[in-house]
Amino acid sequence: MVVTAVRRLLQPVPLRDLDWGLALIAVATAGNFLTARYLLRVSRERASLALEADAKHLLADVLTSLAALVGVGVVRVTGVQWLDPAVGAVVGLHIVAMGVGVYREALGGLMDRALPRDEEAQIRAVLDARRDALLDYHALRTRRVGAQRFLDLHVVLHRSTSVGEAHALCDQLEAEIRTRLPGTDITIHVEPCGPDCVRCASAAPSRGPG
Repeated sequence: MVVTAVRRLLQPVPLRDLDWGLALIAVATAGNFLTARYLLRVSRERASLALEADAKHLLADVLTSLAALVGVGVVRVTGVQWLDPAVGAVVGLHIVAMGVGVYREALGGLMDRALPRDEEAQIRAVLDARRDALLDYHALRTRRVGAQRFLDLHVVLHRSTSVGEAHALCDQLEAEIRTRLPGTDITIHVEPCGPDCVRCASAAPSRGPG
């Protein structure tokens, strides 16, 4: 598009059959826009980068068509021929930028990047809501491979907590996280609190004078 636009700027070509062209572009633009919106919604539900790329491809067609409508429409009204290739060049550069964005997102998936900040915030919200039984957590690591999420963390519990209670708490944490982020593969390592735990010390019965 950019190369053709530059050629048209250097060697202008008169536009013909503008009325029919504008009508056909308008119909094609509406169809592509509705299809692209549907594909974007499905790609987010399925976490499919391939569908997202296809949707953005259609959106690029929509932008191209809108640019043609604007450029050809202005040329039809004003008779200024260079406006059409100028608009085409701008849209072409924008499409390149969209392609670079899709490429960077795909590369991030191949490199096992961490989950987005908003998703990690949801995980921390679940953990913070269990502060009555959960003393602390650390070594929180997340990554995403395609549509699959992976989570690994260490939780610190009271040293008096039984194995059964710890297992039940981990099951609850996993269920709540998966409710917010379906399909997450979760690994939780349980650690007992240390001898200097302030919470345990405050809960211990005080000794009277011997």
